[in-house]
Amino acid sequence: MSHYDHIAEPPRPSRAGLIRAWAIGLALAVAGGLSLAYLVAEYRAAEPWRDARAAEYAREREARRKAEDARLPVAVPDAPANPARAADVPIEWTAHPRWPALTSEDLPDGVDVAGARFNCTVDAEGALSDCTGTDLPEGTGLAERLLPALEQARMKPLLMGGRPLHSKVSFTVQFAARPDPAPAATPEPEPEPEPEPAPGG
Repeated sequence: MSHYDHIAEPPRPSRAGLIRAWAIGLALAVAGGLSLAYLVAEYRAAEPWRDARAAEYAREREARRKAEDARLPVAVPDAPANPARAADVPIEWTAHPRWPALTSEDLPDGVDVAGARFNCTVDAEGALSDCTGTDLPEGTGLAERLLPALEQARMKPLLMGGRPLHSKVSFTVQFAARPDPAPAATPEPEPEPEPEPAPGG
């Protein structure tokens, strides 16, 4: 004869227990929602402070950059009388600018010699950047015309302890306008020979 042990069924939760568990869950959900709303409100309230901190950080970074730029060595050579002799000054070209040829038509009336003063940054490779120019004399437009020639030019970088440095450089170039080419002479036609008189005439 088989024998079966009687297994008692687990007690069912009472209605009051279910209501209590539901109330606790609801209270936790409400508390979580309120906490999230509070955190969002605090985050939004702190937005002006974060913006102020970001602006202050940007100002500090700009001040540090300007201070570093102010410490860059500046080399100012004597102005060469002729751009082709720029290597005679302390600043040495390793790749000369290809200056455009000028004639008197490129300069204002009465100006035979003109130039431009440039301020550039030279990197450790000798490349020039951030160049600005000033016409000499003012109003010739020569600086703007000469600027493209500096894009492919290279200078010997400034060395400190044998190491090339970024540096600032100022230099002046001057040009004497070439005379305008004379117009080609038009040869005059040779006179035609006069006809010889007929015999017996």
